[in-house]
Amino acid sequence: MKKIYSFLIALVIGVIAFGVVVHFNQPVVIAPETPDLQPSPTILSQTEIEHLLDIYAYCTADEDCTSFYAECPFGCAKGIHVNYLETAQTLIEDFRQHQLESNGEICVYDCAAIQGTSCQSNKCIAHTESPSEEVSYDDE
Repeated sequence: MKKIYSFLIALVIGVIAFGVVVHFNQPVVIAPETPDLQPSPTILSQTEIEHLLDIYAYCTADEDCTSFYAECPFGCAKGIHVNYLETAQTLIEDFRQHQLESNGEICVYDCAAIQGTSCQSNKCIAHTESPSEEVSYDDE
């Protein structure tokens, strides 16, 4: 029995030692310096942004909410938690700049004025004068 334990301990030590040798014998790759390269921003898809806008609309009280014009193609007035307003606007602006305008597309809504925002069923809701929303797409 003692021989089996000794064998198992020696086996474990051997496996650990092999792993250490293999780990430290890996080649080291040194990347050349590229100071002029800027990482490109990650642009989310329309579906991903719409999903985030739904998450960002979570609230527990009216004071949690504010509203903004999301612009085409995300709809007109959107209710959103005050903590996420700037993030949502940046996501939409980046999407519009890189996905629509770079392809020569123009998307414009005719939106009603925002009258206020409230928290209903844990979701920020923007209230407008009229529920109508018109959209047009044009290629330049």
